[in-house]
Amino acid sequence: MKKKTYAIVPIIFFSLMMVLTFFSRTIYRSILPNVDVTSPRGGNLRFVYTTHDYNLSGADASVIYLPFVLSEALYIDKVYVRENDLVLEGEPLFRFYEPQAKEVLSEIRHKREETGVKWRIWKEKYTLALEAAEAKIKNGGPDSEIRTAMSELTLLHEGIMNDTSLELVYNEYNSYCILVDTLTNLEKANWTLFAPHHGLVGEITLNIGDSYYGIKPMLEIFSIESQPTILVEWLSFPKQYSSNWVMTSTITDKHGRVDCTPLYMNKLAAGSVKVYVQPNGSCDYSSISQITIMLQTPYQPVMIPNKVLNGSDCFLLAQRIGAWGLTEYYAKKVSLSLGASDGSYTSILSGLSINDTLIDTSSTPIEDGQTVVIRQQ
Repeated sequence: MKKKTYAIVPIIFFSLMMVLTFFSRTIYRSILPNVDVTSPRGGNLRFVYTTHDYNLSGADASVIYLPFVLSEALYIDKVYVRENDLVLEGEPLFRFYEPQAKEVLSEIRHKREETGVKWRIWKEKYTLALEAAEAKIKNGGPDSEIRTAMSELTLLHEGIMNDTSLELVYNEYNSYCILVDTLTNLEKANWTLFAPHHGLVGEITLNIGDSYYGIKPMLEIFSIESQPTILVEWLSFPKQYSSNWVMTSTITDKHGRVDCTPLYMNKLAAGSVKVYVQPNGSCDYSSISQITIMLQTPYQPVMIPNKVLNGSDCFLLAQRIGAWGLTEYYAKKVSLSLGASDGSYTSILSGLSINDTLIDTSSTPIEDGQTVVIRQQ
């Protein structure tokens, strides 16, 4: 009986130890972070930029402006059109502020009278000087006086008297005459500028309340038949963009989608760009509701989901020999050199292999070197 008892005790002991070992490992594993894993992949990054704002561009636009320089500005009282509107010939474009515009016209009329008097006086003096020089030559006299008179007569025939040009004096007076005529016509039109022909409104450079001194373009009007280039601007663009990326574009008008050809791109400061695109087919410019630019990178050998990144770091799933001589998994923190990112995936330039396994999500926060358990799928 005693021998039988002695035999049972070791069995019970070893059985108890096995049970305790099992539960201790189970308890230990239960407190470890449970992780999901994923793998890097190769492919192309795609970027899609959509905007509703655009401008028209081209060399064949009619520029609306006042063809003279004003010493005192006119103020914009009303702007009747918006960029990209379709306008018909004779439709109003701008209206100047009437009380102030009348003051400008009154001042220019006064300048016209002043320069007109100056021009008449100059002509009278010029006629007298011309007659005097001709008389000196005709009446004769010392050779030095004759030579002086002939030199003076030569300058007078060229329209120059007392170092002042006839053309200069006349042009000053004539410019005010043109100004008065132009502004008088504007006054008759209730100080309103009208479209010279039907077309599409391009860039508008003036807003209500702005001052205008002339010469500077106020807006552009493109003929519908000209098919102007469409200009779009984005304030943020991939820094890594290069000419080997594929760029495509589409626009949407009231008839549907129209494919476009991206012509060229200007990079601006702070990552912003201007892209010029040309519709490949018929397009209703006045009803464009959306412009989309799509970029695609060349093949990227290693890409990872953005959600696994913490700045430029991520955790790899690594193996080592742990307790009880068994293989266990642990988190290995690595620093990466990042390339372009399209919002979902980031291209990895160095620090990661396509054969590595990444820790995707974890039940609890993890640290470098911490043992983890792969969550059962």
